[in-house]
Parts: sequence; C-alpha cells; structure tokens
Amino acid sequence: MSSEHEDEHWAIKLMQEQSTWQPSVLRQYGEVLCGGIIGVCGPLTANYFGSRPLHAGFQRHIACTIIGASIGYGIKLLVNDWSGKRDAIMIDYIRRHPERFPEPERKRFADVFMPWGPIR
Repeated sequence: MSSEHEDEHWAIKLMQEQSTWQPSVLRQYGEVLCGGIIGVCGPLTANYFGSRPLHAGFQRHIACTIIGASIGYGIKLLVNDWSGKRDAIMIDYIRRHPERFPEPERKRFADVFMPWGPIR
C-alpha cells in the first residue's frame, strides 16, 4: 500500500481532473425537458384518440408536465449517483492495484503515422 503523502496515481489524476468545460443548457436540463415533453404528450394523445380538442383538460397537461419533469429529474439524480459510485469503485480499485495500470508510453505523432510524401 502506498502512503498518503505520495503522489496520486496518474489514472486517478486523469479521472479527477477538473476542466474548464461548461456543459450546455440542453446537457444540464435535457432529462427534465424530455420528461416534461413526454408528460405533456400523454394528455395530448388521449385527447386526440378520444376525439376531443387537443387543449381540452388543460389542467391535466400542466399536471402531467410537472410529473414528467419530476421523473426526468429523478432519473438524472439516479444516473449521477450511479456514475459517482462507479467512479468511486474504479478509483478504489486503482489505488489497491496500481501495478495493473502502468503509465502508457508516450508516443510522438511521427512514430504513430506512416511516412507520407505528396504526389504531384
């Protein structure tokens, strides 16, 4: 086991790296938006197949939109919780078995690509 004062493993640093990337609005609220859209489609479909005007029972539209958005938000929380647990398990495994994660050999692009000469 490594001591607490040693540097973190390269793979753990890679997983915990903080970036300056900001998620888009759709990525932040996509689950809530999709849940709300699916929620409002239920009463609309029921009105359509029931031969009623689409806007009839507007209170059901509002209620189903709120319920759908809440379900979407709950799904988002579950996925975030699942992802956090998965990452914690992976970090623990890397800490316990660092020999299974050797640092990859750094290659230059010249070593990876085949030689190329333009044909004129």
